[in-house]
Amino acid sequence: MTRSERTKAGIAARRAHGLPVGEPPFGYQVVDGRMTVSQSEQKTINEILRLTFGPHPAGAGTVADVLNARLAATTWRGHIPAPRGARWHAESVRRVIKAALAAMPQEPRWRPEDEAAVAWTREDGGVPI
Repeated sequence: MTRSERTKAGIAARRAHGLPVGEPPFGYQVVDGRMTVSQSEQKTINEILRLTFGPHPAGAGTVADVLNARLAATTWRGHIPAPRGARWHAESVRRVIKAALAAMPQEPRWRPEDEAAVAWTREDGGVPI
């Protein structure tokens, strides 16, 4: 068995048993082989979302600058270094936002039963009835 085959088999076995593969995303941690929410990192994610979508929305670069300023001042309780290093960058903020939005529950935009509820006819000009 080649190294590639062994690696693929190991990854498949971990997935089959529900175990995480690779590094956990920012906001999560591995405890006893299971992925759990990291409360301190979740606070940082909430702060990023507040700065991005709050009453005075800011871009990713500005959010990164705010987080780095708080790190430098060390007066902000619960400060967390960036996922891959000591400083935040615009791209790391974008990745955290993208992952947080993807994890939020969403209503489906289209359901198959919606299609059956709408009838289209040529006589009414194609307007749903």
